[in-house]
Amino acid sequence: MAYFWQKNCNACEYMTDRVFIDDNVSKFINENFIPYKTNKLTNDYFVFAFPAIYFIDENGDELAEPIMGARNLNDFKKIIKKISKG
Repeated sequence: MAYFWQKNCNACEYMTDRVFIDDNVSKFINENFIPYKTNKLTNDYFVFAFPAIYFIDENGDELAEPIMGARNLNDFKKIIKKISKG
């Protein structure tokens, strides 16, 4: 799970303060994905909104549609559970 963020991004701060802080979310992410957080963009992934979250396999192939922008806690939980099931 590649998480692209940037400074002074309200949506990024929301994800950090309201979603990733949740113990169940952070535990689920750590058990089912390899989380990677960066503020460096790459040509491999198209980021048109922040935060951007890509779910990729070990070959860099996308497992699901990327998330662009913030999601509330319940919606994010549903998304990561669905992606982890394949």
